Amino acid sequence: MPVYTEKEIEVSFQCLDLHQAVNCIIFGHSTNRQDIRDFALQVVDFTHIGNILDLGCGFGFSTLGFKDKIKPNTHIVGLDIQDAYQKPFLRACESIGAIGEFHASDVAELATYPPHSFDLVFSCFSLYFFPEAVKDIARVLTDHGIFIAVTHSQETLKELIQHIPSTMEALGLGVPELLSIQKLLWTFSAENGETLLKQHFRSIEERTFSNSLVFRCKEIPHIEVYLQMKKRLLFKEVYDASPDVVGAALNQIMAALTAEAKEKGTVEFNKNDAVFLCREPLVAREERARPTSPQHCIACGSPLTEKKIEGKKRAICTACGHVAYENPLPVAAALVVNDRNEVLLVRRARHPMKGMWCLPCGFAEKDEQIEEAVLRELQEETRLTGSVTRLLDAVTAQNFFYGNLVMITFEIGHLEGNPRAGDDADEVRYFPLNQIPPLAFPCQERSVLKYREVHGQS
Repeated sequence: MPVYTEKEIEVSFQCLDLHQAVNCIIFGHSTNRQDIRDFALQVVDFTHIGNILDLGCGFGFSTLGFKDKIKPNTHIVGLDIQDAYQKPFLRACESIGAIGEFHASDVAELATYPPHSFDLVFSCFSLYFFPEAVKDIARVLTDHGIFIAVTHSQETLKELIQHIPSTMEALGLGVPELLSIQKLLWTFSAENGETLLKQHFRSIEERTFSNSLVFRCKEIPHIEVYLQMKKRLLFKEVYDASPDVVGAALNQIMAALTAEAKEKGTVEFNKNDAVFLCREPLVAREERARPTSPQHCIACGSPLTEKKIEGKKRAICTACGHVAYENPLPVAAALVVNDRNEVLLVRRARHPMKGMWCLPCGFAEKDEQIEEAVLRELQEETRLTGSVTRLLDAVTAQNFFYGNLVMITFEIGHLEGNPRAGDDADEVRYFPLNQIPPLAFPCQERSVLKYREVHGQS
């Protein structure tokens, strides 16, 4: 049973500006001046790392730590339940020369990922929210890959947390034996992390990051900023019992900390962290291995070998000479706009990228024209019929799970029917053209911009 609901976690991290401010506060008041990301990554050889999975990627804090370490065009898949983090995460990837792909989803999506997929999986202060994911993390890691988990000590912020029970008593609220925030920290911590990880990895190295946070009297307001962001996690019991007094609880704790700072000159909190470097997954090879390219000829079944053909290395059959070309997959997407200047989007019902929005779209079948494909996909996902007005956009896009795609977007008109979800969609909705949510395939945002250009909308 998770300590916090997905909604509670989502609410705690929904404000991007506050999240970034808290990160700055933590670094600004740390006695250990080394960046935790550099500390975690300094022993990693990035020479052979081409695919990275960033779990709980947020706005790209972890990803920015890869700057000047990764090879150009390294593929980074970010997974986070907050869809508002898509754009800052993708910007972070672009700024370090990586190809970014964002999935607004929970870790249940990991079960649908192809095995043996990532050279590096990184979880920075997030694994205690989903410790059950470790088995799947091991499954998607390559043989020579590495899983890095950065986590807190069980004693983290104990000097702050100790004020919560007395505050609850003063407000007339019952106090549990163990607070939810303590349960969370103890779920996966410096003290017990190895016990969980050794069930899934043969080699585990733990590195301790000793640290504390120190605030002088005039800096006490910085603590309140931290509390504002984390209050849904720190004061879960107060929210559950009497949400109206959360503000009073926060004020009371701030008063106690202010008095302590005046008496001692500073307030200091434990901020010891740990980094676990995990190698050699114990998941059976047959559960994990997958060929990265075709191994046998589709014409005669003989083994393939590599040979330079037409200026590129390609797979060719050793028996019949058939060349196994690997070409982009064609995807047909429908752009439908109603009389209110709103674009029709569908919400994905299945992983990967379950819960994210996109244009009605899908792969073209081998026996149909691309215009037929887009109308078929529109009908299957929205129950609408229509006709192609124009070819709007065509762009090549890289997707970790589907490979290279050619996204071909058509403007659709002469609609008939009432939109309702079908096939791979669980919801259909119109959005204002200038207020679309983050899309599962960011290249489709370009198609929306193209539509606005074609129709003279700035």
